[in-house]
Amino acid sequence: MATDAALALETLWNLAGCEPAALERATLTGADPLLPTDFKIGTAASASIAAGALAASEIWRLRTGRGQSVAVDMRAAVAAFRSERYLRADSLPDLHRRDPLFGFYQAGDGRWIQIHSNMPHHRDGALKLLGCEGTRESTAAAVAKWKAGDLEDTFAGAGLPTGMVRSRAEWHAHPQGLAVADLPILEIVKIGESKPEPAGAGPRALSGLRVLDLTRVIAGPVCGRTLASYGADVLLVSAKQRRCLLPVVQAGRARAARLGSRGARAASPRHCVRDALCLQSGRTVA
Repeated sequence: MATDAALALETLWNLAGCEPAALERATLTGADPLLPTDFKIGTAASASIAAGALAASEIWRLRTGRGQSVAVDMRAAVAAFRSERYLRADSLPDLHRRDPLFGFYQAGDGRWIQIHSNMPHHRDGALKLLGCEGTRESTAAAVAKWKAGDLEDTFAGAGLPTGMVRSRAEWHAHPQGLAVADLPILEIVKIGESKPEPAGAGPRALSGLRVLDLTRVIAGPVCGRTLASYGADVLLVSAKQRRCLLPVVQAGRARAARLGSRGARAASPRHCVRDALCLQSGRTVA
């Protein structure tokens, strides 16, 4: 009987339009729960890591004619998903620091709301909107004057990331929950025509693939790190005032990717875009 992780891998693999026979080379072991949550973190970790590894093995097979097997243990996959928590760096004493205001607060109607303040402009915006001092006590007193839903809408109107805590049933009935439910888990969209590019050459699956990485928030940095781990040459372009949202993820990525930093007023890195075969962006690129 197939495990939840194997079924999740099969779903991702088929949505990507990949060769079904390749799934026979993948072995996934372990089962949830491994963490104290009702979300199947282990299943998600195993399936996504296996999908990336299997895709790399398929590229290698198409390039060389030699197939490779993929094996993922769920405990190891969960550890990889939490790898930033095990990272220590003497040069980064604040690596795991969170803004003191970040967290959950109870509103006046008894509902709870989470305030995101780990980025300076989000923190400043929250304090300005609430009209309070930069302490948890002052923030809690200000939140208690609001209904949670009204405060969520007000934060959204100001372009600030804050959300009211909802039950699973409430989320499924919410307009945004309904909209997300209709979206595919994975989607690949062709955005234009171009000549075929070589798949790369070298000792690893993605050797020769040049990636320009403009991301900085969790999913993007992890994607860049994954590509680099299979041999891609990943160049991260960032600025001091626009660094990765979670420095621990960026620090972890530094092990696998070549990092470049440019100030906000530096010349446009057009040569990087011209030479890259893959552009990775978490936002719409004009």
